Amino acid sequence: MGIFLTGTYGLIRSVSSALGEEIGWRGFLVPELSKATSFTLTSLISGIVWSLWHYPILIYGDYNAGTPTWYGLTCFTVMVVSGSFIFAWLRLKSGSLWTGAILHASHNLYIQAIFTPLTRITGKTACILTSLAASCRLSSLFSPCTSGASGANCRCSSARRRLTAANGFCWLAFRAHFNR
Repeated sequence: MGIFLTGTYGLIRSVSSALGEEIGWRGFLVPELSKATSFTLTSLISGIVWSLWHYPILIYGDYNAGTPTWYGLTCFTVMVVSGSFIFAWLRLKSGSLWTGAILHASHNLYIQAIFTPLTRITGKTACILTSLAASCRLSSLFSPCTSGASGANCRCSSARRRLTAANGFCWLAFRAHFNR
């Protein structure tokens, strides 16, 4: 019951905090970049800016506790830059920053308030979870559904199977570290 309440009511608080970032990233930066550059360059630039914006809290705060700084920064950058393709695609296709705000809030809520507390901490748990989050986001880039702004290739069933298999592998790897 606690997970259900956290997952539903917690989303309201999480959206309110993620919205602050999303107004800047997907509300302003992505639409402006898309006017001057390609989808790929828009996603890369917005992802790099987004990850750099988080570096002070990753380096000096308690946001990335448990992993060496270089490792946390590397995995976080891979996760955010690869995820920026999904966020940019959603923003440009929907014309709304709410898609990004809800996705960002859901990610933060489920990783920080649900999955992490459910995971038993062992010596290397933080390193495994950090690299797993980065690899799951990176796997989404191999789908034609997120590799272009048109989304025209989404009808390719073999691509959907590859993406489903990659995400399924990420979930199985994550579950392997639950409750050990």
